[in-house]
Amino acid sequence: MTTPAASGHPADLALAALGDALQDWAAPVTSLSVDEAILLDQIGEQPLGMVTGASVVAVSGLVRLSAGFTENRELTDLSAALEASRTHAVERLADQARSLGADGVVGVSLDGGDMSRDGNLVHLVATGTAVRSRDHGPGWDGCFTAALSGHEIHLLSRAGYLPLGIVSGVCAYHVGRRAFSDWASSVTVNQEMTVYTEALYAARELAMTRLQDQALALQADGVVGVTVAERSGVWGAHVIEFSCIGTAVRLAADQHRPLHPRLVIDLAGD
Repeated sequence: MTTPAASGHPADLALAALGDALQDWAAPVTSLSVDEAILLDQIGEQPLGMVTGASVVAVSGLVRLSAGFTENRELTDLSAALEASRTHAVERLADQARSLGADGVVGVSLDGGDMSRDGNLVHLVATGTAVRSRDHGPGWDGCFTAALSGHEIHLLSRAGYLPLGIVSGVCAYHVGRRAFSDWASSVTVNQEMTVYTEALYAARELAMTRLQDQALALQADGVVGVTVAERSGVWGAHVIEFSCIGTAVRLAADQHRPLHPRLVIDLAGD
């Protein structure tokens, strides 16, 4: 659209300037709520738009047979494929944010699973809102990713912390089949399936250790907002997938700043 030539009248000149500005301005589309947008603005974060990263990894059809039938152990190739899909998707999310001139991505959500009926295509889609800090000067090329809401980022900033990036751990664990005699003896009684319990503990420890290792690599002071998920039957009747994800943070201030809660009183009388 071309702005029509303005006359010398001040009002016409003002309208012409506004029209030129609108041509160069694009309203950012974000997944932020009104509260989140306002709170991010208060700490100097400007939303630029939604960004996405995706990855699809093919898994060998023989990966689930590597553990045999009676062995309790991790399916390392499947774990590696699941972790690769997460890593690639988040990296591409950050790359797209950098192309917008962003310093970070907030409110990142991860949606993953299997795209095929035979369970050999692992996919993950990461979506979030790219933001740019008004405090960072020219030459800043960092880009954090955070699976935290705008409200949580606001609180972190007030407390003196900076988000560093998303960290995660995943483990695919094979649960061995019991001998027929053991199965037959348990048909008529209620008892704990210790083989499954032990597999859950082992898968959890492996996944959490990998999350902690990623946080240490970023020199983080801690990981917040950690969520865990366990899925069974996706990769076979005797395969457990345990995953965890969180946001690594570092104390940027001299010390932790205490946050004082505010009392809110509803005067509407509802």
